[in-house]
Amino acid sequence: DADDILIKPDLTGIGMLDFDQAELIYQRGYEATMALREHLAPLALDDMGWAQYSAGRAMQPAPLPVIDYITIDNNSPVSDQVIRARIRQPLGSPLERDMLRADIAAVYALDYWEIIDYRLDSDDRGNGLLISARAKTWGEDTLKLGLNLITNVNGSSKVNAGGSYLRKGVTDLGGELFARAQFGDTVIMDVEFYHPLDLRSRFFVVPYVGYRDDEVVSIGPELDVQDGTLGTWRVRRLQAEVAAGINLFDSTQARLGLLRNAGEYRGDIEIGNRLPDGEFHEGAVFGALRFDRLANAYFPTKGSFFYADYQAHRRDLGADRNFERWQAVGQVALSFGADKRNTVIATARTGQTIQASNEPQNYFQLGGLFNLSGAGENLLSGRQMAFAMAQYQRRLSANSVLPVKMPTYVGASIEGGQVWSRRSQVGVDDLIGAGSIYLAMDSPI
Repeated sequence: DADDILIKPDLTGIGMLDFDQAELIYQRGYEATMALREHLAPLALDDMGWAQYSAGRAMQPAPLPVIDYITIDNNSPVSDQVIRARIRQPLGSPLERDMLRADIAAVYALDYWEIIDYRLDSDDRGNGLLISARAKTWGEDTLKLGLNLITNVNGSSKVNAGGSYLRKGVTDLGGELFARAQFGDTVIMDVEFYHPLDLRSRFFVVPYVGYRDDEVVSIGPELDVQDGTLGTWRVRRLQAEVAAGINLFDSTQARLGLLRNAGEYRGDIEIGNRLPDGEFHEGAVFGALRFDRLANAYFPTKGSFFYADYQAHRRDLGADRNFERWQAVGQVALSFGADKRNTVIATARTGQTIQASNEPQNYFQLGGLFNLSGAGENLLSGRQMAFAMAQYQRRLSANSVLPVKMPTYVGASIEGGQVWSRRSQVGVDDLIGAGSIYLAMDSPI
């Protein structure tokens, strides 16, 4: 057509795959356009004309449909009502897309589905919202295996091997069965069942049974080491608990329950005098509070964590004596820098017993990496404990686009802690200083 204007840039020497020549291609196009500016001038519009032209072309958004009904298409073992309870879209009101996307994200976070999508439908009932939730094709069972090795320059070492099994979707409300077994220096065998009581999983009950066999070192303020009483105990405990709880927010949980334990402590390694042996019974009402917004449990880059529990042991509940025990731990992580590779982590932990007997099942322990680094693993034992640590770590590796990521970190820690026998002895003056320099990798193993 004679009225057409053809702009043909000179692309000599530039091929279809020469994406690295983008700047040159832009320049050639600009030069070809400017060479025809006299022919293009009659097509130009002033600001008002362009605004009118743009307004005439603007597409008016279609009105959002009014939702008359909601249908759930779900093939997972979890009840459809668990999904429906989290969809806040009101019936008889226009579709609220942003709220629906947030609700679907909350449902997906329950981790039962591979994909969750929605579409609009209509029939004789009116306009409908169909939520399609496809269960994970790899199932609900998770099996984990692990190996833990701790050694020091003196040649002593501790080895533990074990595994855990998690079964989700045991009930239509989303019940979960968790079992664990570990053998080696520390023996652990336990199982618990998490059972939600309502569709939104706000309330729950958790029964628990377990067995634990720990090593407790006698070095500390509780025994007169000058008298030659050194060594370790094996503390064995059979545990049973039942707790009821509430998920206050996505990141906060509170529990209240009863525990009943029976156990014994026996001298294992003894140097000098013989360590005392004994049996014990524990019965208590307990409460626990957990807040967790850490981005990563082992290498946190942002967020915070807090956990505290309190136990009131009473003879009426099966305990050998009346006493109280509580502990708390808090952690905060903050990253900085243009690429957020630098992270500062602050950690504090404390535990105290009130009127507890001087026996190893009542001891808190310090010693080991990030637990008074440089001291032997759980070397110090006492009925009162305090610990604080400040860490700096830097990520050496760049973020990977691969599904399997193995970021590497270099870091350092400054620590202080101590154990005491009685609460009246607790103070900052006799804290033991410690620290570490470390190179670590967050690997799939």
